[in-house]
Parts: sequence; C-alpha cells; structure tokens
Amino acid sequence: MRVAIITAAGVSSRFNEGFSEAESVLKVIYSSGEGHETLLYHLLEKCEFADRIIVVGGYRYDELEGYINSGVISDELREKICLIYNKHFRDYASG
Repeated sequence: MRVAIITAAGVSSRFNEGFSEAESVLKVIYSSGEGHETLLYHLLEKCEFADRIIVVGGYRYDELEGYINSGVISDELREKICLIYNKHFRDYASG
C-alpha cells in the first residue's frame, strides 16, 4: 500500500505576521480565485499515486475539513483521504 502524508496543522504564524487573528487564514486552503487554486489541491493532485492520503490538520481544522468536503476535490481522490486532527498543533505545529 502506498501512503502519502500532508501536514497542515500549524498556525501559519510566519505567513500571518502583520494580520489580526480575524484576518488570518489557513494558508493551505487560501485562494484568491477558484477552490482548485489552493496549495492543498495541488498537493493532493501530486499524491494521486497513493492508495491512502493522510492529511493532518489542527489550526482551523473545521475550515480544512470543510474544504475537503466542499466538492472541489474529486470523489475518487476524496475517498483516499484520511483527515487527522492534531490537538497539539499549537505546541508542535505540523510535527
């Protein structure tokens, strides 16, 4: 079985510098255009070879989960995804 792991649990503190908490966004799903123009979408496409794709989230987990279930990602690819919540994302980021 081929497994790919994508870590997206950190708080994006480097990328959110200068923004308030309300203005900050989850960078892995940020898009100024269509939903398929996100970093996560491109990473998932590169992982199509895998039988299982583990996506580890933490910070703004509900937004990550919503994006994955929004219909932007094909059903075939979405069926391979196992979404995991890292409750220690503030302490360990994506580690």
